[in-house]
Amino acid sequence: MKQHSFEAQYEPQWQALQRALQARPRALDNQQLPVLYRAVCQHLALARQRQYSPALQDRLNDLVLRGHQALYGTRLRARGTFARYLLITIPRTVRQQWRLVLAAALLFYGLAGALTWLVAFKPDLATAFSSPAQLTKMAEMYDPSATHWGRARESAQDLVMFGFYISHNITIAFQCFAGGLFAGVGSLFYLGFNAMQLGVVAGYLIQMGYGRPFWFFVATHSALEINGLILAAAAGLRLGLALIMPGRLPRAEALRQQAAPAATLIAAAALMTFGAAFFEAFWSSRVDLPTAVRFGMAGTLWTLVPLWLALGGRWSAPDAD
Repeated sequence: MKQHSFEAQYEPQWQALQRALQARPRALDNQQLPVLYRAVCQHLALARQRQYSPALQDRLNDLVLRGHQALYGTRLRARGTFARYLLITIPRTVRQQWRLVLAAALLFYGLAGALTWLVAFKPDLATAFSSPAQLTKMAEMYDPSATHWGRARESAQDLVMFGFYISHNITIAFQCFAGGLFAGVGSLFYLGFNAMQLGVVAGYLIQMGYGRPFWFFVATHSALEINGLILAAAAGLRLGLALIMPGRLPRAEALRQQAAPAATLIAAAALMTFGAAFFEAFWSSRVDLPTAVRFGMAGTLWTLVPLWLALGGRWSAPDAD
């Protein structure tokens, strides 16, 4: 094919790609951009193979370079934006809301720790919080002779349990968050209720002699699940305070202004509960893991999570408004 025929046949596609690149960022949502980019890549290869004029090759090469940057450079920037959000924005927001996070943490760990100690020494107290049937079920779940620890498996597929744990964890986190709309009382209630459940179960299993499999099960994923739950409750409390203490602002405006930090906290909680579900399904329930490996992973997570929240973004440029 002669060069002039080649140009006449494909000029409309080249101009279409040129217009798409000039129209960014709207063009990035155009489904035709990848199609045009691949077509021009083929045209450039043909132009080089047929030794068309250097001017034509340079033009097509320029379009290909710009198209590559528009498609893949944007994807890299998107990944960079998510990494910044995860490593910088989330920890900064947690530190900005440290009073609410600390209050939620003290409530959860204080209540769970107190009930663990009380029930371990006075097991009869367990029936004041849970029915005998529930306590028996918990004992079966953490029987040292069980093939899996945690919830009973009707299916041997860990992937099934992964889906269950995601649903279960996110439901609890959402309750702690949405409860904030009831002047923050709902967030405190759901957080305290889950702390109570953990403490009662832990104390009951300890006095039965089942403490080892219980702690083996919860040690790793709890670093993400519990702290994610605390962040969800802090997000709910942020909204609750905006409703009951709006200052001089109308409540709707106060709620709007606090929506951004609350959204960041609940996003962090969602990511952490998702990670917790992964460990809970594929790692925590396994009985064949060596003790050193299991607690090595647990120690790693319990170290990294506080470090992430305490140090993330401290030496980076401030986020743009």
